[in-house]
Amino acid sequence: MVTQDTTLDSDLVDCPGTGIVVAADNVTVDLAGHLVDGAEAPRPPFGVATLNRVSGTTITGGRIHGFHDGVLIAPGGPATVSDLEVFGTHDGILLQGATASNVERVLAHGNDGSALNMPGAREAVVRDNVMSDNNAGISAANATGIVVERNLFERNAFHGIRFAGLAESVVADNRIDASGLFGLRFEEVSNQNVMRGNRVSESGMDGISLAEDSADNRLERNRSVRNGADGFDLPGTGTLLVRNRADKNAGLGFDAPLGLALDVHNLAHRNGDPRQCVGVACGPRSR
Repeated sequence: MVTQDTTLDSDLVDCPGTGIVVAADNVTVDLAGHLVDGAEAPRPPFGVATLNRVSGTTITGGRIHGFHDGVLIAPGGPATVSDLEVFGTHDGILLQGATASNVERVLAHGNDGSALNMPGAREAVVRDNVMSDNNAGISAANATGIVVERNLFERNAFHGIRFAGLAESVVADNRIDASGLFGLRFEEVSNQNVMRGNRVSESGMDGISLAEDSADNRLERNRSVRNGADGFDLPGTGTLLVRNRADKNAGLGFDAPLGLALDVHNLAHRNGDPRQCVGVACGPRSR
């Protein structure tokens, strides 16, 4: 348990329980390039964890392996998690109802849950991370005011990014490749959000999808290509769809059977369904 700034001077190997517990405000834990490693099965709970709503925590600069969750930021905040490699855990990083947390320059790979899970998180910023070869990239339920931008997601078995009950958030300029099911999805009344400038490719199913109950969102300048079903699957109404592009998908480029609130200058070419678009004007005649 640490209550002041701490820098590791060696690896912590075969930890039988949580590796490091942060129990005071304004503490920086610098792993200094070292490994925090959990004992073999059953996996200990956390590599580094905050306790009792502490604020001002920084966890940085090392490798975490072999715990149920690599990093836990419990309710409280703000907190910063940066410059880590997290692998061989369930959830790489768990923001459990945390407020104003930053996750930056993290490499999360080979985790059998999500690289990053954010249930109930508020005002998190997730930027410049690489999340590859996990069961899922980012998962979250009932999060608000999130910014997810400039991240790379590759070969995650289920999804790249999936939000349920997301509000007032921005998902922008991410690259999402080779997800097993869908690339980027909003569901369970995820409204008043923006998807902007994302590129999604080679998902097993739809590239970008919104559930029927998650239609009050803006999609702008996204590109969805070479996915196993539709480029954009948009079964609800009320979505604003501006300058998006769908190419070489196995199904439709855009599938919006009930129509949208607005669609402007969207393009679809060489998709498997010869109609190219349903409920969306696309191609040379787009408005």
